[in-house]
Amino acid sequence: MALSLEYGQQLLLLFARHSAVFLMLPVFSLRALPVTVRLALAGLVSVAVMPPETAIHRPVPGDYGYFLALGKETLLGVFLGFGLQLAFAGLQGAGALVDMQLGFSMAEVVDPASGARDSLMGAFYHLLAAYVFFAVDAHHQVVLALRYLFQAAPLDHWAMGSGTVEGFLSLSATLFTAAVRMALPVLTVTLVVDLALALATRLVPQLQPYYVGQPLKIGLGLLVVLLGVPLWVSLASGVLSGLAKDAIVLVGAARP
Repeated sequence: MALSLEYGQQLLLLFARHSAVFLMLPVFSLRALPVTVRLALAGLVSVAVMPPETAIHRPVPGDYGYFLALGKETLLGVFLGFGLQLAFAGLQGAGALVDMQLGFSMAEVVDPASGARDSLMGAFYHLLAAYVFFAVDAHHQVVLALRYLFQAAPLDHWAMGSGTVEGFLSLSATLFTAAVRMALPVLTVTLVVDLALALATRLVPQLQPYYVGQPLKIGLGLLVVLLGVPLWVSLASGVLSGLAKDAIVLVGAARP
């Protein structure tokens, strides 16, 4: 079957949308994964979503209109990718809360996923979230979401709506709540230790709370983190399993 110029132009618009998603998609945005591989994946998904025999015959804007359409599709992909990244940011936020309570926030490590400096538990939770991402087939859900988005928001027929900001704020609040729930066991243990040390300091003024309490908080905190991994994985699975759906809701809220 001969490929028409119109199909090539439409495929390029869809590729612009998908390439922005794959460049920002969690796990796929790892530094170890070359940009060419991510763009190749975006191209394969674009062809799978819109094969030549199912291409919609729709007039393609010419001249400057086509470049504006490319920018619009890229912006749509950026919105979708940013919505997907918010979930991982929420999971890393749980690690930041744990680090703050255990005193690990003073030490930073290089996150192998992003190459940026991150807290110790934040990097640990980020890597753990990457395993959960594939365990719950979230990567398959993203591909299905792109297929649905192609039907719900046709090429060059998407515009930012008034519900976009509200959608992002709602999703951010939900992810912040999930991060607090994930870090809540460690926060509770450290609060109990601090209260016990405060009481012990009143009874024994010579006691040095920092030298006694900090190793105790670290030991109990790491023990709680280890015992709470199944709970954390369960909560992370709930967040990541609806990851693509939440991002589509954001785009849907922005769709006219």
